[in-house]
Amino acid sequence: MGEFWRIFQNEWIKLIRRRRFVVVLLLGLALISFYTYARYHEDQNQKHYNDPATQIQMTDSQIKRTQNQLDTDKNLTAEQKKLLQEQIIGMKQSKEQIGKESLQIPPTKADIEQKIEHIKSSIALLLPDQAAEKGQLQIQLVLAEYQLTHPPEIQRNSLSSWDAIQDFLGVGAQLFIPLLCVLLVADMVSGEQTGGTIKLLLTRPASRVKILFAKYMTAIIGAICIHIIILGVLAGGLLAVFGTHGATNPTVVGVKYEKVSVVKDDGRIGTELAANPTDAKVISMRSFTIQSILLTLLSTIGMCGLGFFCSVLVRSAAVSTGISIAVIIIGTIIINAMRGTTWLRYFLTPHFDLPNAWTGSLSRNFGYPMSLSQSLIITAVWVVGMYAIGHFIFKRRDVLA
Repeated sequence: MGEFWRIFQNEWIKLIRRRRFVVVLLLGLALISFYTYARYHEDQNQKHYNDPATQIQMTDSQIKRTQNQLDTDKNLTAEQKKLLQEQIIGMKQSKEQIGKESLQIPPTKADIEQKIEHIKSSIALLLPDQAAEKGQLQIQLVLAEYQLTHPPEIQRNSLSSWDAIQDFLGVGAQLFIPLLCVLLVADMVSGEQTGGTIKLLLTRPASRVKILFAKYMTAIIGAICIHIIILGVLAGGLLAVFGTHGATNPTVVGVKYEKVSVVKDDGRIGTELAANPTDAKVISMRSFTIQSILLTLLSTIGMCGLGFFCSVLVRSAAVSTGISIAVIIIGTIIINAMRGTTWLRYFLTPHFDLPNAWTGSLSRNFGYPMSLSQSLIITAVWVVGMYAIGHFIFKRRDVLA
């Protein structure tokens, strides 16, 4: 154990001293900064558009243009003039309402109970072949029942930091974070072979098994540390800019989707996706965001496993990095281009986005009832399989060749 710890320490020192480590960290922080600024700029534009003064100015301009058309256009018929006059009256009425609905008052307990009864009645009236409609109503029912014990917040006309974090994780877990991982670890072994230092490394009395495993653990821990910093800066920056409002808003997790047969309007039998909320539950947006960040950090193990496998597979650092990046990009393209293809669930790259697997979005994309635990199992099989093959190759490779 002491020998393994010394090898791990040596690998860790080499990792943090590499220029690539600093470059990956700076790339991540730069993108976080750009993303935060872009969302802030978007929020300011939206606030300016929703500002009552701006809305009144825009409405006055529309009234003026319509009135000018009514006064100057001599070719208008009596019916067209009447229509324009009605539009002017409608715009003036809308102008009087501006500023009165800047905050959306949350529903009362009586409103929620009435909504629950309405949803239950709607479900009872559905036909057996209306599984898709039933699934959506059942999700609405779960949300409404949650709101009975967790009163909703007053909705503000501004961006929620929790939504901004989720938007980033949705895209980042598919492309950005995997790319950073493979950039960091894709030359952990091949870089040693390219530079010729692998021969010196193997002169140690330690076995190749310990050396490879120490490199693997260093790659995983290094990637997790970088992403803790990046995601921590992301969450801290967005919460500082947009505040914590919306933290108690409900989010449904554990939904599964499956294809069901339906009779179409022309009488033919077709299929559509139906939600199965049997295992669904509702949690707060704050809790969901925190757990999504933890799931994203967990998924870095699979991302690092892919990059590390490519690093063992080929001798060239440039080639191993290129292969890893190509797999990430091509995998993302295939997943988005072939939505609804059930056999894609056995690929590794779709399961990098574990938060979507938890909410059911991944299940909807596949058209197959997938759960978070199934995504974790598939990822674990890929990680163990890639490491086992890499271990076999590394143990038998002639480093002097």
